[in-house]
Order: sequence, then C-alpha cells, then structure tokens
Amino acid sequence: MPWDARRPGGGADGGPEGAGAARSQAQKQCRKSSFAFYQAVRDLLPVWLLEDMRASEAFHWDERGRAAAYSPSEALLYALVHDHQAYAHYLLATEANMGMGFGVLVTAISPGRFPEALDELPLPPFLQPLDLTGKG
Repeated sequence: MPWDARRPGGGADGGPEGAGAARSQAQKQCRKSSFAFYQAVRDLLPVWLLEDMRASEAFHWDERGRAAAYSPSEALLYALVHDHQAYAHYLLATEANMGMGFGVLVTAISPGRFPEALDELPLPPFLQPLDLTGKG
C-alpha cells in the first residue's frame, strides 16, 4: 500500500514521528482514499476504473485497526446505495462465479474423503507438470 502505519523511523526506534503520529497519518490517508472511492461510485465512473481503485488505491480503516482494501462485498454495498447498476452487476457476477467454484469444491470433496478427493480434481493447465521429455 502507498502508506503504512508501521513505516521505519516511527515508533520506539526513535523517529521524529511517534507510532501514534504514523497511525494517525495512515488513518487520515484511509479517510481520503475511502472518500475518493465513495465519490467515484457515486459519480457512476466506469466499472474498470472503480475496480482498479478498489484493488489498488482505495483503503479503509478496518475493525482490526489496519488499512485494508475494500472487499467486493463492501464495494457492492456502495454500488447498491448509489444505484451504480453496471458496477453492482459486475460485482455480483464476480461473487457468484467465486461462490459457484467454491460450491463445486464443497460437493466434490466430502469430509470423509478429504485427502483422497483432492487427487480426483482436475488441475488447471497452468498447474499441470511440464513435459520435459520432448515426447509430447
């Protein structure tokens, strides 16, 4: 992330800023980026731009006291509140695809057959071993 509350030089190792000042600065940055994301959704900016912002530059202060990127579910809430139908549709489709994939895994692997069932799942092409023999 572009800023971090635990950056070197702050805190107990003796930088001019204390740990509290660094934390306060990170919270301030979170408020700014969170508001920018809110405005972008409210202004119905294109989906690709909103996803880029959500994934890389829009952060909020989470309940654990850390800066965190918005989850698709949190972004969906913004999209619904501001009636950004295209963004809501995109986020719902993304979540549905992830949910269906997880559902397939859950039904394919019963708890009684857990380790063995993993061997039965097909590997995606990028995870299959390379044929280094040159035969095919």
